[in-house]
Amino acid sequence: MAMDQARDRRPTVPPMTSLQAGVATLICLCLAAACASSGGAGQGARGQKTADSGAGVVSLTDLPETHRDLWNAYLAAGNSSQDRAAWERARSEALEDPRLCAFLVDNLLRQLVRAWDRSQLAATGHLPGPFERARRELARLGPLAVPTLVELMAMADGSVALLAADVLAEIGAPALGPTAALLEREAAAARRRGAELLGRLPRGEAAPRRGTGAAEASAESCSEVALVAALGRRLLQDTEWVVRAQAARALGLRGGNGGQTGAARSVLGRGLRDEETNVRRESARALAALRDPRSIPILIDALERSVIDGQVGELPSLRAALKSLSGGRDYTSMAQWRQWWSTSGAECVRNAGY
Repeated sequence: MAMDQARDRRPTVPPMTSLQAGVATLICLCLAAACASSGGAGQGARGQKTADSGAGVVSLTDLPETHRDLWNAYLAAGNSSQDRAAWERARSEALEDPRLCAFLVDNLLRQLVRAWDRSQLAATGHLPGPFERARRELARLGPLAVPTLVELMAMADGSVALLAADVLAEIGAPALGPTAALLEREAAAARRRGAELLGRLPRGEAAPRRGTGAAEASAESCSEVALVAALGRRLLQDTEWVVRAQAARALGLRGGNGGQTGAARSVLGRGLRDEETNVRRESARALAALRDPRSIPILIDALERSVIDGQVGELPSLRAALKSLSGGRDYTSMAQWRQWWSTSGAECVRNAGY
C-alpha cells in the first residue's frame, strides 16, 4: 500500500506536443549531422544528397518531387543570378504549402547547425557562405519559422539553442508571444532562455488587444504590459534563482528601451529583497538600465539594508546604479544620499523627463 501511494505521488511528465516531438527529432538529426561533419563522413554530412523528410534523413532521390525540387533550388541558389531567381520562385510557391514550409524550416536549421559546426562562415567582404545563407532564409521566413525556432531554443543544448535564439532576435516582434510562453514551462532552462531572449526582442504593442487580458503574454502578438507582467512573475515567484536573475535583467533591458518603467520599477524594487545575491545584483543593474531617477529612493533603501545586514555582494551594483541615475554623484553615507534626494530629487526627475 505504501509503495502504491508513493508511486501515485511521483511527478508526471506531460506528453510532448507534435511540434515538440518533431523538434526533438530535429535536434537528434542536427547532432548526427554535427558528429558526421566532425568525422568527415558520408553524404549526409555534406547536405548535398540528403534532406530531412520530417521522419528522418533520406536521400533526395527518395523525396517527393516537390520537396526535392525545392531543396535543389536552394542548394543551387548561390551559383548564378538565374539560379537565385529560380530559388525565389520556388520559395514563393513553397510558402503556400504548410508541408513544404515545415520541410524548408527543418532543413535550413540542419544546414545552419552543420555549417556552424564546420565553421563554414563567410569572411568579411565575401559572399554569404552556407551559414549566412541558412540564417538569412530562416529570418526571411519570419513567423513561419518562429514556432520551431522557439522549441529548438527551449529544448536544445549549447550552441544549437544559441543559434536559434540569434535567428529569433533577428526576426523580432513575431517571436514575442511564443517566447513569452516559455516563461511558464516546467524546465528551468526553457524559462531562463525565454527571459534572456525577451531582453533582446523589440517592444510589444502599447496595450492589450480588446478582449484579452494583460496576462495573456502567450498570444502571437502581445502587449508590453503583458510581457512586463510575465517577467515580473518570474522575478518574484520562480523557484530557480537563475531564472529570477535573468527576468530582472530582461525587465531592465525592455524598460530601458523606451518602455514604460513604472511596473518594471516596482517589481525590480521587490527584487532587491530577494534571498539570492545574484538576483539582488541584477535587480539593481536593471533599475539603472531603466534610466528612471524615480528609482533612487528604492536604491537608497536597498543600500542601507545591505550595509546593515552585511550583504556586501550587491553593494557595488547598488552604488553604480545610484551614481548613474543621480548624474555621477557618489556619496559615502545614507544621510548624504537622503539629503540630496530631499533637496534635488524633484529637479532630477524633471530633468529626466518624468
